[in-house]
Amino acid sequence: MLLIIFIYSAGCATRPNVIQGLKENSIGKYGFNTKENYQYVYQTILEQSRECWQSSTTGGVQIIADGDLYLDFKSAYVTIGTYSPSSHQVLGSTSHHIFGAFDITSIKDHSTKVEAYWSKPGWDKAAHLAERWIKEKYQECE
Repeated sequence: MLLIIFIYSAGCATRPNVIQGLKENSIGKYGFNTKENYQYVYQTILEQSRECWQSSTTGGVQIIADGDLYLDFKSAYVTIGTYSPSSHQVLGSTSHHIFGAFDITSIKDHSTKVEAYWSKPGWDKAAHLAERWIKEKYQECE
């Protein structure tokens, strides 16, 4: 029983630590509130991010959109990053660099607070685009 709790706790701690590092080293931040439920906001941002960016590449590496939903804390994270085989060529080794994140939190009256952080120039547009996806039901990538 203790082992299961330890594994669960370790898994939950990993993503927030990555997000915290990006928050501290970001070159930009944008936030907005919406009347939509945090689960809907998470699902929409994750699906649209995958639709818009996951199949593209930057500098020869694939862009990946990933996310975690925490029902206990009524929060979620969506991250955007690059994924490539490691230059060390170790069997199964890969490199993953997160350069954008959406921190999604349920607030009073079932509303949601979204904060976007990025460490690459030009990704401020993604934060504003996510707001349109939620508030206007916009479905385009630009």
